[in-house]
Amino acid sequence: MLSFFLTNTDAAESPISASLIFDTSAIGVSTGYQSVSRTLTSVNYQQDFLLAGGTLTPQINYALFRGANGSTIAQDVQGFSNIDAPVFSRFQEVAIQWQTTRGMFRVGQLDANANFVALTHAAQFMNSSFGFSPTAYPLATYPQMTKGLYLEYWVSHKIKMSYGYYAPAKDSGFTDKKPLMIVSACWLCSNELSVKVGYWQINNPQITRVRGAFLFAEGKLNEQLSGFALVSSNNHVRHDKINQHIKFGVTFDNPFAQLGQQIGIAYSRVNGPEAETVIEAFYVYPLNQYVYLQPDVQWHKDALTHAVDPLISTLRVVITW
Repeated sequence: MLSFFLTNTDAAESPISASLIFDTSAIGVSTGYQSVSRTLTSVNYQQDFLLAGGTLTPQINYALFRGANGSTIAQDVQGFSNIDAPVFSRFQEVAIQWQTTRGMFRVGQLDANANFVALTHAAQFMNSSFGFSPTAYPLATYPQMTKGLYLEYWVSHKIKMSYGYYAPAKDSGFTDKKPLMIVSACWLCSNELSVKVGYWQINNPQITRVRGAFLFAEGKLNEQLSGFALVSSNNHVRHDKINQHIKFGVTFDNPFAQLGQQIGIAYSRVNGPEAETVIEAFYVYPLNQYVYLQPDVQWHKDALTHAVDPLISTLRVVITW
């Protein structure tokens, strides 16, 4: 679920980059704690070319996941780790993008979440509900990408409109699969402040029209403090175990006057046929420009199985080059 796909590459940098994420977690089970380890390796290619007054950018990401699916072991609703998945080796996003000062066009194998509900200031949180909204279901998301089209247009220097159209993901759960359509409007859309409202729907003759909406705001509160908040809901009561979602959190950069370090704490609550509350705290400690450590603690309540201890601790090691 981590997003590796939209980093700009200038002429002095290599168009190829890679990262390795290693997690080891202690998960409470009925017999005590169970240790789980897993790795996600990602290799990325992205390079900019000038074309017709804009920038043409091919983007390719290949990912390899190995290890146990800790979220399955924990039996939690939201997914305590944003790299948990069945073991896979595959191309993820493979797209071509053309961008000008007024808009963007992307087509290929895409992740709808990356353009619509991924929160920049929630990216370091490990619980998948923070970086990517679970109630954006059935948006294509990690680890399943799908063929799609994404358009955005700046109506003014403060307002951006976006449109997405995606083929059904393989695990969408529909017998008669239909495409997903999303529209959104964003106000300001900068690192300092973004406010976005969005609507999505899937038409399926076998069930009531599936649709949902989301609203979020995120940005810098001061030089060191950032925050985010999101609410979303859908009408997919019969088919989706999550129908409402609220989350908010803050991150604090460079605590103790140490550059590159970060502290974060956030709250997430999902409701529906199944409900769960998660509170997460983390600390990022860079060893050097290529490696950082991230101890992380999550408290879960109302998980699917009450045999699971509400505390899950993880140590993440991230290597980039």
